[in-house]
Amino acid sequence: MNKTYSRVVVPKDLDTGTSTETSTWIAKNISRKFYLPMVVSADADITKDDLVILGGVGGHEDPRIHQKLEAKGIDYINVEKGYCNWWKPKFWRVCFNENQVTKIKQGYDNARFNKFNMPIKKWQKGEQVYIVAPSQNGLDFYGIKKSVDEWIAEVETEVKKYTNRPIKIRKKGNKKSRGSRGFCDSLDNIYCVISLHTMAVTEALREGVPVISLVPGVLKDYSVDSISKINDLYYPSGLERQKVFNCLTSIQWSSEELGDGTFLAPFMAYYGLTILPKS
Repeated sequence: MNKTYSRVVVPKDLDTGTSTETSTWIAKNISRKFYLPMVVSADADITKDDLVILGGVGGHEDPRIHQKLEAKGIDYINVEKGYCNWWKPKFWRVCFNENQVTKIKQGYDNARFNKFNMPIKKWQKGEQVYIVAPSQNGLDFYGIKKSVDEWIAEVETEVKKYTNRPIKIRKKGNKKSRGSRGFCDSLDNIYCVISLHTMAVTEALREGVPVISLVPGVLKDYSVDSISKINDLYYPSGLERQKVFNCLTSIQWSSEELGDGTFLAPFMAYYGLTILPKS
């Protein structure tokens, strides 16, 4: 897939901090490598000739900016916290025309995965159904016109149609309240995790808890997609799960790798993308 752009654009409404830093690192590297002007402006007249760098779902005033660009046929790169060790963000996922990685590819070994020191655990047989609520930004991103509390109530009602297992609910809190390993600290005695496609569901899969992921994403082939299947969950084999995390750890990068451009070649290889200098 060959692509030619006239500019690299970073929207001006990014959150200060990591959204600005990571997006700017990526934009600068692409701009420098492919001799493209870099524009930082909320008022830039963005066209299909531009490549837009976005700072995650929560990094913009408009959580639907991704979909609006897609509707106009404008390419974008989205950078957000990575899939492993995300409670102490040192690694970042970088996606092309999608917010979440949606395809696990083969051919990655476990060398990079092993560096994370986060082993794939055996399946646990817990009792509780764990409803993990997304943020309001997450709901807005997927066009779910409900508050977080309304979403939780709806999911809880649906769960009770199919099981009388005890229900545990987690609303997204501040970083301090999430524990030393974030979400993973809360997985004792859990039968399954129900959420939108978030980083939490990938961690649940690695920690040995099956998943009901209510929107399509990277786990679409490694989970079930409906609460009605709560009594028939999917337990992918250890080899299948290893392939998932070999891939995910190979396509997320450290701050240093974003800053020095190391990420660019493997990122483009994953997406089958070649950016050509503007002639």
